[in-house]
Amino acid sequence: MTYNITKATEKDGAEMTGLLERTEIHAPIELMLARRPNVFLSYKEENKDAEVFLIKRNDEIILQVACLPYELFIDGKAARAGYLCGFRKKAGIIKIDYSVLMQEIFNQCRCDFYYANIVDGNIRAARLLAKGHRQLPAFHPLCKYTSFVFRAKKTEAADEFIFRKTRETDSNRIAEFIKWQRGKYDLFPAFDFKQYANLSIDDFYLLEKDNDIVCICALWRQDSYKQYMVKRYNGVTRLLSFLPAFPKPGEAIKNPVISFFLPISEDPKYYTAMLRCISNAVAPRSGLFTVGAIQNTALYEILSQRAPAARFDSTIYTLNKPLPCKKIHIEGGLL
Repeated sequence: MTYNITKATEKDGAEMTGLLERTEIHAPIELMLARRPNVFLSYKEENKDAEVFLIKRNDEIILQVACLPYELFIDGKAARAGYLCGFRKKAGIIKIDYSVLMQEIFNQCRCDFYYANIVDGNIRAARLLAKGHRQLPAFHPLCKYTSFVFRAKKTEAADEFIFRKTRETDSNRIAEFIKWQRGKYDLFPAFDFKQYANLSIDDFYLLEKDNDIVCICALWRQDSYKQYMVKRYNGVTRLLSFLPAFPKPGEAIKNPVISFFLPISEDPKYYTAMLRCISNAVAPRSGLFTVGAIQNTALYEILSQRAPAARFDSTIYTLNKPLPCKKIHIEGGLL
């Protein structure tokens, strides 16, 4: 088979859409990832340094994959990490030399390490990883991760704390709080209010006690460049389609992602109080919100007990070699 590897451009966006939206996430609520209106531009909006690679045969796209570089910290030192996502291959195409493609990605992106997030319902990817492929790098499991979708409800306020939306004057306090948190975890991302698309000081919320920050988080709205479209509701989840907050099949879930969810300690009272307050804040607006957690952590245990409307389990892998990580932080808004 004669083919060539090239970088995508804006003109490839329409053809990339058909290939990207072919894959569904099989779960009680079946979802399809979309990047509308233009796949290439959506990657560039999400990460200005994104590189999108295509394999073409006679000018037809038969495979696509993106690499989004981020600065993450390991043992207090910054590392350039390449997040591989959006891998799609046209059905019926068998003979592709993946080793050539991966070497091109490594040569062009020049990251210190690479990682990927494979949703459990991604059947094609699961099969490929299960049997392995001699032309692909080794995939080493880093952690299990779960994204929970909750229906926001009005609840009693957490009287022990003061909950409020941030102001411009809080910028330095939040930046310092995040910098302090960064020292506690591996894989914590570099942070600047101008660094991430659609995320600013206006999206953050504080939980305070005695004028000290005890917890922060942001409601990160990403649907301008990345959408999860509902394909169908299965089983008991069909009842959700009749609730106003939930989209109809063919529509996108318009829910913010709780990001930079950072308490002063992992005492469950901070997570619980912030979740209650965020639910109150979201209820009048979108009605739904998403929050993720590494499995077997304090946050995961709290979220598992809250009866989510939906949950999506996945495994995060590093490529080529395992990372020497200790306590890790996975930023859900960057997956």
